[in-house]
Amino acid sequence: MKNETLAREAEALGLILQKAAPFIPLLDDSEPYYRKSITVFNRSERVPLDDDRSFCSDVRLVLYEDGRLTRVLRFRETCTRGFGWEQEEEEELDCAAAISLYGLDAIASGLARALNELPSIKIMHQDLEERLEAINKILEALQCDP
Repeated sequence: MKNETLAREAEALGLILQKAAPFIPLLDDSEPYYRKSITVFNRSERVPLDDDRSFCSDVRLVLYEDGRLTRVLRFRETCTRGFGWEQEEEEELDCAAAISLYGLDAIASGLARALNELPSIKIMHQDLEERLEAINKILEALQCDP
């Protein structure tokens, strides 16, 4: 029963990701040579080591514009008086693995939060509709005059 539920959730998530992926370039304004992505889930933790050093870890679930889900793990040690270090690892996940790790609710709410940042699309859609209507009126006027 549990495997069947996971399979259904994974299938549903796959369909959702197919619908969401085309919007990613509109949400990510990074340079063109970077892979466009949105962060669906993010958890950070910082642990002080001593007076001027700390260890940080970040776990992110990232959705790329081609629809791939990737878990990004980043570990770093920061130091105010010297050098620190940083390591980042990426692992591509299928929908079932992502659901097993983070849960469908966390992924869905993260996607919804990211996609809600698209107010410019709503404004652009309205603007384009108004322009299309104006063009149609001009076209009608041109067709009426001989």
